[in-house]
Amino acid sequence: MARAPLVEPYWIPSPHDFNHGRQTRTALLAQPAHDGLIVGRVGEDWPLFYVNAVSYRGLLAAA
Repeated sequence: MARAPLVEPYWIPSPHDFNHGRQTRTALLAQPAHDGLIVGRVGEDWPLFYVNAVSYRGLLAAA
Protein backbone atom coordinates (compact mmCIF):
# COMPACT_ATOMS: atom_id res chain seq x y z
CA MET A 1 0.00 0.00 0.00
CA ALA A 2 1.49 3.32 -1.03
CA ARG A 3 1.88 5.78 1.82
CA ALA A 4 3.48 8.44 -0.40
CA PRO A 5 3.25 9.18 -4.14
CA LEU A 6 5.31 6.79 -6.30
CA VAL A 7 7.37 8.61 -8.92
CA GLU A 8 9.51 6.73 -11.42
CA PRO A 9 12.09 8.22 -13.83
CA TYR A 10 12.08 7.21 -17.49
CA TRP A 11 13.84 8.40 -20.61
CA ILE A 12 12.78 9.03 -24.16
CA PRO A 13 15.34 7.70 -26.66
CA SER A 14 16.66 9.90 -29.41
CA PRO A 15 15.57 8.87 -32.91
CA HIS A 16 19.24 8.46 -33.86
CA ASP A 17 20.21 6.78 -30.54
CA PHE A 18 22.40 9.67 -29.41
CA ASN A 19 23.08 9.60 -25.68
CA HIS A 20 23.00 13.40 -25.43
CA GLY A 21 19.56 13.47 -27.09
CA ARG A 22 17.87 11.46 -24.33
CA GLN A 23 15.54 13.34 -22.06
CA THR A 24 15.01 11.97 -18.56
CA ARG A 25 11.54 12.63 -17.19
CA THR A 26 9.58 11.45 -14.19
CA ALA A 27 6.07 10.03 -14.06
CA LEU A 28 3.64 9.79 -11.15
CA LEU A 29 2.66 6.11 -11.09
CA ALA A 30 0.54 5.92 -7.95
CA GLN A 31 -0.88 8.20 -5.32
CA PRO A 32 -1.21 7.31 -1.63
CA ALA A 33 -3.89 4.69 -0.96
CA HIS A 34 -7.40 6.01 -0.38
CA ASP A 35 -9.68 4.03 1.96
CA GLY A 36 -7.52 0.93 1.47
CA LEU A 37 -7.69 1.06 -2.34
CA ILE A 38 -4.76 1.47 -4.72
CA VAL A 39 -4.82 4.79 -6.58
CA GLY A 40 -2.78 3.86 -9.67
CA ARG A 41 -2.52 5.16 -13.18
CA VAL A 42 -3.40 3.42 -16.46
CA GLY A 43 -2.23 5.60 -19.33
CA GLU A 44 -3.38 9.10 -18.50
CA ASP A 45 -6.37 8.01 -16.41
CA TRP A 46 -6.73 7.04 -12.73
CA PRO A 47 -9.33 4.20 -12.84
CA LEU A 48 -9.62 3.28 -9.15
CA PHE A 49 -11.67 0.10 -9.47
CA TYR A 50 -9.89 -1.22 -12.59
CA VAL A 51 -6.44 -0.96 -10.96
CA ASN A 52 -7.68 -2.70 -7.79
CA ALA A 53 -9.48 -5.47 -9.69
CA VAL A 54 -6.40 -6.23 -11.82
CA SER A 55 -4.13 -6.16 -8.74
CA TYR A 56 -6.50 -8.45 -6.82
CA ARG A 57 -6.71 -10.90 -9.72
CA GLY A 58 -2.93 -10.94 -10.01
CA LEU A 59 -2.60 -11.76 -6.31
CA LEU A 60 -5.12 -14.58 -6.67
CA ALA A 61 -3.20 -16.02 -9.60
CA ALA A 62 0.08 -15.79 -7.68
CA ALA A 63 -1.41 -17.57 -4.67
